[in-house]
Amino acid sequence: MPSESRRRNIKRSELRDLVLGAGIDLLLDDGVQCGVDQITFGRVFERVEETTGRRVTRASVYDRLWENQTAFQWDVLATIVERASPVHERTGARLRAVVRNAELTTADGRRRGLEGICHAAVDEHVSDAINDPHNRVVLAAMGAIASSYPDPAQDPPHVARVRAAVQIYLDGQRDYYTSLYGDLGYYLGYRLRDPMTLEQLVLIVHALGDGVAMRSAYSTVYRTPVAVDGRDGGPSEEDLTLLGIAIEAVTFRMCEPDPAWTTTRLTDGPDIS
Repeated sequence: MPSESRRRNIKRSELRDLVLGAGIDLLLDDGVQCGVDQITFGRVFERVEETTGRRVTRASVYDRLWENQTAFQWDVLATIVERASPVHERTGARLRAVVRNAELTTADGRRRGLEGICHAAVDEHVSDAINDPHNRVVLAAMGAIASSYPDPAQDPPHVARVRAAVQIYLDGQRDYYTSLYGDLGYYLGYRLRDPMTLEQLVLIVHALGDGVAMRSAYSTVYRTPVAVDGRDGGPSEEDLTLLGIAIEAVTFRMCEPDPAWTTTRLTDGPDIS
């Protein structure tokens, strides 16, 4: 028999949080399976009862909380995207370590440092996209909106909310990494070729990473090490990946050594500890 505390009337806000939380848990467990149709009220109510002991009925949520199941499913999706973190401090720490460990007093050392940034940055980006269930859902939301609602002007309200959440996520990601790469580039002695901007470089690197993260469900070729002879005029000193090679190509096409670089930057630059 349910306890008195579980039989008591529940506030509208509490019921919404209870049902929405169960839906979020299910979607994070399942992933977006060509849509969110698997996050049904029936499954969500079962999850609520299993985890809290409280029984929820359709009558208690229809109209009172959501006009229909589809509205609920998009609410679940939007909430996950809104809670997803576009920044992982582990990535920032790894990139700063690459620069700290580079031989910054020579042009060759700084170039190798930038190469290291190319590989570490995209490796971390793809790993986060694949391994973090929140970020996997963000990628799926991006694909779902792009395929089903390509014109923002035609968005139904529930889709507009998800699109806005994804945009905020992408803006936060762009702003953080543009600032970080600016700090690291100061030490490495590279600047963007006119009229390119650092923001453009960040956007294209992450776009390539997102594409590989999605395709990794079908093939590992993009991130499998490949031996490359002739690197810097001799045998390769490291195993590269197709994705790393692509990011290097983009980065060195968009960037060039900064002729104003001097060793004073090693002592007067921003903190990258």
